[in-house]
Amino acid sequence: MSAGYAVPTSLYLVNRPTTLLLVAAVALLLSAVAAGAADGWVSVKNVSGSSVCLDVDAHEFTYHVATVTDAAEATIGGPRRLKIVSRYLFAPGETGSVAYSVAVTIDGTEMVRKTLTGRRKDGVRICDDTNLAVAALRKVYAELGPGTHRVAVTATTAGAGRVAVRIFREVKRQTDSYVPFAPEQYAAVYHVQFESGNRSTYYHFDTDQPLALTVTGPTTLKVYTRLMFDHTMNGSQSYTLEVWRDSELWREFHFDSKKLSSAAVVEQPDLLPGTRQRLNIPVPSGRCYMLRAAGSVRDLRADPSARERRRTQIMRSRNGMSERLRPPISPVLRYGTARRARRRVTAVLTLLLAGLIADPATATYSPLPVGEVLTIGIGASGREYLVVSIAPVTIPLNGPGVLTGYIRVAFAPDEQDSKLAALDLRGVPGLPRSLPLELERSEKSFYTDGRTGTPSGSQKFRLEIPAGTHDLVLDGSAVDGSAMFVRLYYDGPSQPRVPGLGRGEEPVAAKEPWIFVGKVGADFIYDDNILTTSDEDIDGWVDGLVPSVYPIKAYDDFIFAPSLDIEARRYLVSWGQSRFRFKVKRWMYTTNHIKTNTDLNFYVRQYFGKSTSIELFYHYAPEQYIRQLSDRPPPGDPDEELAYDEFRFTRNVANVNWRQRWNKKFSTQLLVETNRRYYNQPFIENDMEAWEIRGRVTWRPSRLWRVDADYSYEKAQARGIDEVGETVATSNNSDASYARDLYRLGIAYRPGRKAKVFHQIELVGLFMDYYYTTDKDLFEDVFHVGRRDMIWKFTLTFRRYLNKDLTLNLAGRYSLRQVDSPYYGDVGLDKDYDQRRFWIALTYRI
Repeated sequence: MSAGYAVPTSLYLVNRPTTLLLVAAVALLLSAVAAGAADGWVSVKNVSGSSVCLDVDAHEFTYHVATVTDAAEATIGGPRRLKIVSRYLFAPGETGSVAYSVAVTIDGTEMVRKTLTGRRKDGVRICDDTNLAVAALRKVYAELGPGTHRVAVTATTAGAGRVAVRIFREVKRQTDSYVPFAPEQYAAVYHVQFESGNRSTYYHFDTDQPLALTVTGPTTLKVYTRLMFDHTMNGSQSYTLEVWRDSELWREFHFDSKKLSSAAVVEQPDLLPGTRQRLNIPVPSGRCYMLRAAGSVRDLRADPSARERRRTQIMRSRNGMSERLRPPISPVLRYGTARRARRRVTAVLTLLLAGLIADPATATYSPLPVGEVLTIGIGASGREYLVVSIAPVTIPLNGPGVLTGYIRVAFAPDEQDSKLAALDLRGVPGLPRSLPLELERSEKSFYTDGRTGTPSGSQKFRLEIPAGTHDLVLDGSAVDGSAMFVRLYYDGPSQPRVPGLGRGEEPVAAKEPWIFVGKVGADFIYDDNILTTSDEDIDGWVDGLVPSVYPIKAYDDFIFAPSLDIEARRYLVSWGQSRFRFKVKRWMYTTNHIKTNTDLNFYVRQYFGKSTSIELFYHYAPEQYIRQLSDRPPPGDPDEELAYDEFRFTRNVANVNWRQRWNKKFSTQLLVETNRRYYNQPFIENDMEAWEIRGRVTWRPSRLWRVDADYSYEKAQARGIDEVGETVATSNNSDASYARDLYRLGIAYRPGRKAKVFHQIELVGLFMDYYYTTDKDLFEDVFHVGRRDMIWKFTLTFRRYLNKDLTLNLAGRYSLRQVDSPYYGDVGLDKDYDQRRFWIALTYRI
């Protein structure tokens, strides 16, 4: 949990009758003890030297200009750490990146010198000169020994500009820390396995065997609660918890919980833990307290008194009274709905012991922190991140090995600009003192406990841990004080014994669980030219010139296209996550049922770290109807009656796609694909084997914009024969072999969820240029010799996220084909077409 998150201050218990097994859990009772210390930074006053005022996002700060001859100097007492924050001030007309160095001299001896790079930062300016650019913030750290010292900061630059600095001193702030506290009475012990590889121990209880413990005040019990779901429980479930002191009911509280699919109960795999809730129990001084938990899940619709109490609480809230004046309200009821508790179930109360179980020494695992550390779930998979901004987090490690981590910071609902942050590292020789970061708000990630705000996108770091036993201390936050979250993986020897793991067992191997994600969708489409045929052909059909040719009822149609997209993820190898995906989409034409068809797609994707992946893809579309077609060559006897058959084909596409993200602005893809189209027996000579190579570059110039550019080249060879003994040269069939160039440009504007109407707008333009490559002469193959097809497609899409699971897309596409051919009969009269398609698509994440 991050600092400032409001939670009920009481203990909860869950009960439903005995027809089901397990439902609820209360996790992690910890007694508070004083004497923890958190590090903070305070700016040093009375710094001598020239000063300059900088405006940083509408906030003014006083910096000191540091040169070789004019140092920023101050007298500071130790022992403590120093942090020197610097920015490069660009000279008039100066652009690009400028190198500069900052030196820290203590009592006349230079202790630190670091070369930095100044890059222009939007939103920062000199207060009295708005025309001069200012660089992003950079940091330098120094150690100060005992006693009082004279500290001087100087700077040199490779450019014509200046360097402005601020000096901060480290201070210690007293905070509370927590130690594990085990119950004296409970019914059973269970273990919850998380998809991260971590395993937690829980104590289970029910109404016949309540959980009980004795604690002496003054102190605080911190309690985490989870509701255990069985297969009959869906959606959000409400539960009630009661806390008893010395056989007297102290307080009663109510919670809602949703299934957490990224975890499982080891002893009973048919159970899934719910989302975690937190509460604190204050214990006054002078007495011992026996806490006993009991309660039930209630159907509030069947309990008028309970429903009336909730209605009164909601009305009080709407009339402007403080949230703190009322007990917690069930989110279900807050939004005006109530879910039925279909049957009561025996309650389960569980206490999470300190310490998580890591993987064996022979594999990458998540190392455990010392003591209890707050964690937070992020994203659809609910991955647990350590909160390192409230108090320093200590990670024992045995080297040598490689520590990989992912860092995020918290964004408030109204914050959009990127944030500067720093993760400080201590306790391991050879590591950098700090990792400077610039993190952007994520448009997809969210907190699994439903709190307001949004986490940033993650930034990866990789550290080489030397041989020996070390205690790595992590501490950090954003520059504006926002919370910082870190997720760690260690590839090295097994972790040393971690204090606070009960009996101090070595970490036990934990099998990485599967993560399942999925989407269901529904597209509602209008297509004004379902056969992609020419205006002349449509006019002929409308006028009844060839009414028997087409077994269709209209040239336009409404299409309903439901889809299912499921994906399984797991770390099968140490390189990175493996993903297996399947998608099926059914195109159902409401008027022309003959056009109904199905797409089946299979994906296997392997990550190498987080920025690189390779994907194998296979697409299969069973035989589908195209149009009616005559098999007689155009130069044939005009008096011969034409016979039209159904023209159908089966599509098979396979490709391999390499993706590489180079930095936060640029990423690339390289795709190699084969496309095999097999036609029905009357038109078997049209079978096609095509090979394509495609490259894509994606550029994100800012958080709001994305630009995609594609080019591909395709070479296709048609079968051209349909009789035994024929060759392409001797066949009387046409030869549809071709070469094709494809150009695609896409521009996306993503204002994000702060936008009032649409959260993303995307415009894509596509141009395909086909050149037919047959060696036949014009009389032998009038449809392909010298022919060139030019196809344009323009697609405009508007997207809105209705909630965190439901997405709405509104889109339109215009397609145009123009054909150039030397045939005097004008092939374009048959092949030219234009088409308009409009659709509404809803996608729900399951």
